[in-house]
Amino acid sequence: EPNKTLLDVAGFDYISDFPKRLLFWRKAQNTICTHRCPLFDAAIGATASRIICLDLLHTFFLGVLNVWCKVVVWYMMEAGVWGRLETAAQGLRSDLFFWYSQLTRRMPGQNITRFSDIKASMFGTSADPKCKAKGAEAWGFILFLLDMLQKYQGRLDADAGVYRESGKLLEDYIRCLKASPRVLQPSVIQRITDLWKRHMVLMTPLGVFTPKHHLMYHVNYRSSDLGNPWTYQTFEDESLNKNLKKVLRLCHQANFETMALCKATAMLDSVNAKRQR
Repeated sequence: EPNKTLLDVAGFDYISDFPKRLLFWRKAQNTICTHRCPLFDAAIGATASRIICLDLLHTFFLGVLNVWCKVVVWYMMEAGVWGRLETAAQGLRSDLFFWYSQLTRRMPGQNITRFSDIKASMFGTSADPKCKAKGAEAWGFILFLLDMLQKYQGRLDADAGVYRESGKLLEDYIRCLKASPRVLQPSVIQRITDLWKRHMVLMTPLGVFTPKHHLMYHVNYRSSDLGNPWTYQTFEDESLNKNLKKVLRLCHQANFETMALCKATAMLDSVNAKRQR
């Protein structure tokens, strides 16, 4: 592969000064990614651990929220809230779309992203439970499930209170960030950390933690340096990944880093000119 000491790999056979540092790719560990990220360079201090920023879309909405929703959906399904397991998804769908219809009256001014439809396959099976909610959909879904835990509390056991409290902590976490400025005061950082720690305590007996639950601690702690996590949650720019993938496929390996940054910049300029900022 091209590197600083051998930019042209065709010159390999003509090396006369030794030793020479070369860059090879090990086939056994090769993946679809065959180039180093041009944004990282230890020589200027731009290492992955220093400049990668954890965002709420991937850690919270596509991670933590989906886990909580999965656990609560199956808790209510197995309790028979929506009838037999085979038809529970249809009962859930009926309640959800009725809840959507009441949003204007109950939550004026709230912009909730809705599911276009609900299918049983979205929740997996009792042996392998899932919750296939996209980031913005998960926010509306957790608000719906919190209401359902209260509505059907007569059919549920004492664990319903624990689930509802743990879910309210997640709701309060996001509402606290939304109501805060870019620079968070120490008291706010302490508040969101306390909310998160309490949520973890309540969910510990279930043993459903994923690596993203741990990453949320880093989101909280780094907010003193990076600011309010809500201001860099990447919802809008997530769609750019598809465009970026197409751009990188057109970059030659001999000057990959330079072409990648130039073409990506041109692509962003084109996209920003088309969409409303």
